[in-house]
Amino acid sequence: MPNKILVMAKSTLYFFIAMFSLGIDLADASVFKQRQQATAAASPSSPKTSSESGSLSLTDWGDLFYYGEEAELLRYEVAREFYLSAAERGNGYAQFSLAYMALHGQGRAKDTNQALVWFVAAVARGSAEAEYYLGEMFYFGDGVDRNPEVAAMWYQDSAGHGNANAQYSLAFMLKRGDGSAQDYVAAQYWLRQAAEQGHVPAATSLGYLYRDGQGVDRDYQLAAFWFTKAASQGNAEAQASLAYLYEYGQGVAQDFVRCAYWYDRAAQQGYALAQYNLAQLYKLGLGVPFNLEYARRWFLQAAAQGHVQSRQELVRLRLPFMSSSSDEAQ
Repeated sequence: MPNKILVMAKSTLYFFIAMFSLGIDLADASVFKQRQQATAAASPSSPKTSSESGSLSLTDWGDLFYYGEEAELLRYEVAREFYLSAAERGNGYAQFSLAYMALHGQGRAKDTNQALVWFVAAVARGSAEAEYYLGEMFYFGDGVDRNPEVAAMWYQDSAGHGNANAQYSLAFMLKRGDGSAQDYVAAQYWLRQAAEQGHVPAATSLGYLYRDGQGVDRDYQLAAFWFTKAASQGNAEAQASLAYLYEYGQGVAQDFVRCAYWYDRAAQQGYALAQYNLAQLYKLGLGVPFNLEYARRWFLQAAAQGHVQSRQELVRLRLPFMSSSSDEAQ
């Protein structure tokens, strides 16, 4: 009982400190609560819960400060106290939040030991996110000895519980045979699981598997399907890969206009290979008007990133490697 009273007293103290020092009033809290309830209604499986009376829970207050716009150090410290109070009462969401803050040094110095403690506690409460981050810690050796085998175990658990990031990370390890035997079939399975949840890098990687026939029968149509999914979400690699399929009519009808469109989308993001290929289209007048000046500009941008073939093209065209700021590609 004394411990509970102490926890409640600490929470109340930090609450009033926060109210006065950050200028947050109950109207702000009410707006936040309405937003949180709407989010919870849309995601009923969320591990975060509020009291049935409609008042803000400790985790709600933690979120209010964590995601607030006030001074970072103070708001993280106040959020941490609310999360700590809820975590000590066994709230898995708060335990995960504390672990995440400890791992990233938010509010206090980075503390991987505390991160491990609270991630493990959150796992016991069924947190797939915590399983994923434990996998990350062991894969990268962040605060622990690097151990790909242990990382793969945590990724596997998290992936099995539906975490898209873990599914992608597990597939990445399976493709490389890192931490487990190389298995393209299993990698394809987990990439599909993640991609179907909208994980863009997974959709891009799945496109590569089908394009190259790794662990699956080569299927350019499926490659185009997954590249399109990722390209539409802004992934430059997928955009360039999709453009290549349109350029050579692999899995799609050959279409230089669409090819130029997707190369341009990727080139605008600074993707050197797309810049080089787009320059080639301008040089040849394929899918875009013939324009050596535009070709030069894109070759220059790619060459500036060390793209060797672009430098060679500039030599062939007898054009200098450098240009003024007014020569930026359109």
